[in-house]
Amino acid sequence: MNSKTKAYISLFSSIVIIVCTVFSVLMFFVSNSVGGNMDVHGTECFVFYTVDSNILCALSVIPTVVIAVKTVCGKEAEPKKWITLLRFAGTVSVALTFTVVMAFLGPIEGYGKMTAGINAFMHVTTPIIAVLSFIFLEGGTKTTLSDCVFSLVPTFIYGIVYAVMVVGISKWPDFYSFNIGGMWYLTAVVVFGAVFGLSVLISFLRNRSQKL
Repeated sequence: MNSKTKAYISLFSSIVIIVCTVFSVLMFFVSNSVGGNMDVHGTECFVFYTVDSNILCALSVIPTVVIAVKTVCGKEAEPKKWITLLRFAGTVSVALTFTVVMAFLGPIEGYGKMTAGINAFMHVTTPIIAVLSFIFLEGGTKTTLSDCVFSLVPTFIYGIVYAVMVVGISKWPDFYSFNIGGMWYLTAVVVFGAVFGLSVLISFLRNRSQKL
């Protein structure tokens, strides 16, 4: 697949991610009920990692759109390191969203609930497109182990906020069921182990795909 073809597909993928995210977030403000496990209204939606990770991912593909347009127009365009790092962090974040839904929340609360309404976009569509696009379609420097660590920063920040609000001051309900039996610390180890594993896997596949 030549660079221009990749650019066309990357451009389309990025636009889909942005449109799905904007639509999903807007629905929290204009709809009385979005269904699924995030059936809240207005700014309350921002307490969910799913929403925050999708917004981060959508923001991270904006520079990708610019680069893809330049490539389609015949100009040489490679993403700078900060763009690759931002895309990596956004991709890993939504990959964690997908993994937690498929491996943990789905079996507990039901996959129907996890994919109802806009959940289908935020839990499934955007994560899959973001991961495949970052691995197979986008150029830039290879990702390193230190980049993998950097990609954990958004999850680490959210994890601290979640722990304080749920365990520390009890202002949020434990909507992810991470503190069942008071075992939040064990959940933290599992979640951060999983997100680091996802980061390393995505980095490995991306670097391998660049050799093809």
